[in-house]
Amino acid sequence: MFYGFRLPYSARLYGFGYDDSRVDYLVVVAWSEWERQDHLDCLSLRTNSWIHLDAALPKPLRVFEHTPCGLFLNGAIHWLPFPVKAYIDAIIIFDRKERTFSTISVPEQLPCSYPGLALLGGCLALYYYNNDSFNTEI
Repeated sequence: MFYGFRLPYSARLYGFGYDDSRVDYLVVVAWSEWERQDHLDCLSLRTNSWIHLDAALPKPLRVFEHTPCGLFLNGAIHWLPFPVKAYIDAIIIFDRKERTFSTISVPEQLPCSYPGLALLGGCLALYYYNNDSFNTEI
């Protein structure tokens, strides 16, 4: 039986996804201690226990404070840092099976200051709000 949990106050990234290889739902949390030591932990809902992961975390974690919640698609959790220009390869991906991070690039000429990620029709979409035209473009 699962009794619930709280995210650490200093959580910088978090996401939820299903690991079909382990038949388990996972909550992934990256957080920082006061001493700036970064941690990556995973809550298994099947075992109701926390697992410390040794995956190399994206740096700096503070660029995810505006959008800390990741989107789950195709077995991975995806995050977009803010500002996007903080990373050359901006979309950060956590593979729940391999338990590793990787990145993919956003368009070089991203003309925005307020981008975001969304799931549309089973695809990952990058959108942005255009301050000049007051439109959201995908």
